[in-house]
Formats: sequence, C-alpha cells, structure tokens
Amino acid sequence: AVATAMLPQLTSFLLQGRRAELRDMMAYSKRLEMILINPAMIGLIVLGLPILQLIYEHMNFTAGDTRATYIALVFYAPGLLPLGWMRLLMPLAYARKDMITPLKAALAGMMFNVVANAFFALMTPMQQGGLALANTLAMFVNYGVLAWCLRADLRSEPGEAPRIAETFWKSMLASAVSCGCGWGVYRGLTAWLGAPETTLAQAALLLPVIGGVAVLYFALARVLRVPDMEQATALLRRRLRRGKQEDVSHR
Repeated sequence: AVATAMLPQLTSFLLQGRRAELRDMMAYSKRLEMILINPAMIGLIVLGLPILQLIYEHMNFTAGDTRATYIALVFYAPGLLPLGWMRLLMPLAYARKDMITPLKAALAGMMFNVVANAFFALMTPMQQGGLALANTLAMFVNYGVLAWCLRADLRSEPGEAPRIAETFWKSMLASAVSCGCGWGVYRGLTAWLGAPETTLAQAALLLPVIGGVAVLYFALARVLRVPDMEQATALLRRRLRRGKQEDVSHR
C-alpha cells in the first residue's frame, strides 16, 4: 500500500528535480516498513510453531508435519525484510521509466535461487530449511542489485540523516523483547494449564498472547523513541478502521 501510494509523488519529485525530497520520502518509507515488518518477522520465528499448530494441525496434518513446516518458516521469515525493501524501490525505478532495472534484479535473484537451491539440496542435510534459506538469500540478492542500480537517487547528501540504522536496531530490539516475553508467557501458560487439546482452546490461549505481544512492541518502540513510530501507529489504525468499515459494508 505504501509503495503504491509513493509512485505519483516520486514521479513528481523526479520531474521537478527535487532530489532531497525524494531521498527523504524513500528513507521515511523504509523506516515505516521496518517498524511494521520487523515484529512480524521476529514473531513468525519465535511464535511460529504454536501459530502453525493452530492453523494447520488438524486431521491428517500431524505434529511432525507442523515441526517440519516450522523449520521452513524459520528460514522463510527473514525474507520479509528484503521483500518489503524491494517493493519500496520498484516505484522509484518505475518513476524513472526504468523497466529494465527491476527485470535485471529479478533475473539475478532467480539465478542465485537456482544455484543456492541446488547447493542446499545436494550438498547439505537442510532439506526444506535449505530451500527456504535459498529463497530468502535470493531476495537479498534481488534487493541488493536493485539498490545498487538506483544508488544515485538513494545516496544521502551531507547534512541529511535518514536514521534507517537507528530505526532498524531499535525496532528489532523491541520486537525481540516483546516476542520473547510472549513466548515465555505462552510456555508458562501451557505448563500451568496443560497443552490445549482443541482448536478453540488453543486459539483462546494463543491469540491473547499475540495481542499482548503487539501491545508490548508498540509500547517498547515508543519508549525507545523509534523514528516515525507515531506515523506507523496512525497508518495501522487507519488500515484497521478501513477494514472494519469494509466488513460492515459487505454485511
């Protein structure tokens, strides 16, 4: 949604030669993306197993299948970050009327993915984890090629402070602490109450924990003064409000 909304403004900045505003907008969008994606990425790694149990472990999908799926999820989850970054860079290429750069980046990522898949499948015992890791690394390659080709528009000038590194480490710290607390609470509840035996009982146990993790993350992010935290919260509220309105209109 952020990337789609960026395209007209990026095009206007390029046509008017307003490079400083363009760089500021790209940095702001990247900070916003990290604030929203980092907790999702860490949450999938830390709480992925009970989430998979809740969604899939029914009938013929066994506990062994859940553990095997979780191994793949652990290696897929970090790919959310370069995927989000790529989605933010593509509008910049399109605003420049450059259709070749995204194609070259995608081809580089695809070729790397093929080679990495062959390596992990044939040379390591990682199995589905290796295939997932190959896909994640290919996304980083795709993003790296895209960023390198567009570096002239992204390089900060003296006096500019994009604060991307600050946003990254602070949001990652808040994500790790909140998700770690959520995992500890979930493990404590299952040890105290016993493992839930039905889907309804599992949902009643897990969903409040996930909600608590989200609340704790945003609280910690505010305490750490993560850049653009207010804007990210407002964006999320608008999206949730719009979703509720759409649901009511459908009814």
